[in-house]
Parts: sequence; C-alpha cells; structure tokens
Amino acid sequence: AEDKARQVLGMMEALEDHDDVQNVYANFDISDEIAAKITGA
Repeated sequence: AEDKARQVLGMMEALEDHDDVQNVYANFDISDEIAAKITGA
C-alpha cells in the first residue's frame, strides 16, 4: 500500500509540474499511518 501511495503522489506531483497541465484533480485516500511514513512526520 505504501508503494502505491508513493506512486500516486509522484504522479500527481509530475502532473502539477507539467507546463501543459492547468488543473489536477484526485480522489484517493491514504491512511494516516502511510501518510506519516511518506512525509516523515
């Protein structure tokens, strides 16, 4: 699950950084435990 969360967040970041993309929308849930691991909190 952690790997998938990292993939999704990486894809979101890549889309947001792309010059041709104006808006990025997402609908996903990441558990608090996994989010804490990813963010280092």
